[in-house]
Amino acid sequence: RGGSKGSSYLDLNYRFELAEGLTLDAHLGRVSVRHYSELSYTDVKLGLTKSLGGFNLGAALVATDADKSYYQAGNSAGQDPKKLGKAGLVLSVQRSF
Repeated sequence: RGGSKGSSYLDLNYRFELAEGLTLDAHLGRVSVRHYSELSYTDVKLGLTKSLGGFNLGAALVATDADKSYYQAGNSAGQDPKKLGKAGLVLSVQRSF
């Protein structure tokens, strides 16, 4: 069906300070794969970040509508494939020096 050259990724991001040191982050992205529309997908993220004692603590819900039958990973022999793209919670701790 041809190569995927010309594929694109468009994303929108929004950040809002709810209170001093507390931030809400929202993200919406769309991958469009040329000639392979079944590989195209949307991803979303909704997160909170809190500044505390020189650290940034974060929690975010992330999800995608990618077709899990196309997005999977296995071991080096290609066996025991694991489906990728499940929704999840991502926790983070950040410190700048």
